[in-house]
Amino acid sequence: MTRCSNWLLLLGILGFTSGLLGQGTASEKFFTAKDQGEFKAAVAAAVEGDTIIVAFDADGMDIRGKSGAPGKFIRIMADRQLGRTTKTITIKDCQHVAVEGFKIAGFAGNAVKIVASKHLILTHNLFDFTGIGAANGIYTSGGSIHDIEIGFNEFNHHVAAGKWAGSYIKTWFDGTDVAKRLWIHDNCFANVAPQLDEKRGRPGNPFSGDSDREAIIFGEGASQNIETHHLIEDNVFEDCDGEDEIVSFKTSKNTFSRNIVRNCMGSVHIRFGHGSEVNGNVFTGDVVTDFSDAAYVAHANYESSGVVVYGTDHKIYNNHFENLTGGRTSKHRLPIVLDSGDTDETTGNNHQRPRGVLIAHNTIVNCEYGIGVGLNYSLPPQNCVIANNLLVGKAHVLFRMSADSESDTTCTYAGNIAWATAPGSYGTEKPLTKKDPLLVTASLNGWTLSVLTAGSPAINASIASEVKEDVFSGLRQDRPDVGAQEFGITMSWPPRQRWQVGPNAD
Repeated sequence: MTRCSNWLLLLGILGFTSGLLGQGTASEKFFTAKDQGEFKAAVAAAVEGDTIIVAFDADGMDIRGKSGAPGKFIRIMADRQLGRTTKTITIKDCQHVAVEGFKIAGFAGNAVKIVASKHLILTHNLFDFTGIGAANGIYTSGGSIHDIEIGFNEFNHHVAAGKWAGSYIKTWFDGTDVAKRLWIHDNCFANVAPQLDEKRGRPGNPFSGDSDREAIIFGEGASQNIETHHLIEDNVFEDCDGEDEIVSFKTSKNTFSRNIVRNCMGSVHIRFGHGSEVNGNVFTGDVVTDFSDAAYVAHANYESSGVVVYGTDHKIYNNHFENLTGGRTSKHRLPIVLDSGDTDETTGNNHQRPRGVLIAHNTIVNCEYGIGVGLNYSLPPQNCVIANNLLVGKAHVLFRMSADSESDTTCTYAGNIAWATAPGSYGTEKPLTKKDPLLVTASLNGWTLSVLTAGSPAINASIASEVKEDVFSGLRQDRPDVGAQEFGITMSWPPRQRWQVGPNAD
């Protein structure tokens, strides 16, 4: 139940970290390219450990057939003093190549396309979607692609109006293979505008719900059983409203950890597959006080949501959800949706019934709804565990249950503490401890979050817990507290602010 330490250790052994992008040794060559001809010549001549400084604005850059080595990447860098822009970058048949420091703007189709390459680093780049409709930021497709580090970048301004499609990061299944082991960390993903329809400003749902406008999407239905082991950690997602999904897992065994998600209409959607984890994240929104139709639609925190789960053997634990408003117009937009399915198959594009899913040690505070179980389709989840979660609220219901899920006896409900105040309700007859958990608001690195206080009935109250760390990676006690936070434990990481990620972060 800990983070992917073995996987990260392997990356370090391979020399696959941003820390390796320091100054070269005296034996490594530096090229300065002042036009496209000089750039092509420099790429042709570069060998492991060499650096190419790009000192011109390019319509496009092709990097093909180049191989560095572990610890001796071939580096393609924008001139840091002048700053440089390119419309597109294509990386094909490469390994141990790094691209750093560019503003990528004015593109059509794909800003960065990766084909048949491995051990790449894309760092400190700005992907500027201003004025761009149908396009992707980073797109992988074709041949074996694996071990790609995408760190300290900013993806922003995907706000052009219309019914377009496109994601900030997309790994496409080409019928044979799909990218594996992407490490996506310390990036800012911001401002994905919703697809508008004719209902804008009217009662009901003013935005279309499924339009291929995610921030990140892995694979498609046909790739759902491929174990890709992607790790998304330490990023900030802000105002990503493109659709019901801000992150979509359509492959297996991926991890979403230690991210901040603010004012995002979409959810982290485990759409297909098995064995993925969502742990140690903070999902939050600005406080909404006016839910009249016009005011709510205009608010940045419209229909913010958390996690939706289909498939088997996933783990959703140690997440903190606060001030989320989703669920008023769509049953896919609650803090946690352990949904029903319309199939038991592991192929095709239908929704596989959840089985063997763990929902544990999450905290849900002041959200419009809490945990939804079996809400949207006909086959309720089976053999799942919903345990040691902490829910506090007054808006609607803390457990939003379908009739089939309420009567189901295969799922286990244990150790959950809930406190509903009028006009809210508990919404279920499943076992609950109904006590005020005595929370207080605190400022954590500038975020206002509700935390436990001394004397809380949540302290040392969990049942049969195997979760060894809390939301901020602090070690839990022998009998952990209920909810995401372990009382009195020093944070190993603070919830990040936007200025602490992206190209300008330290």
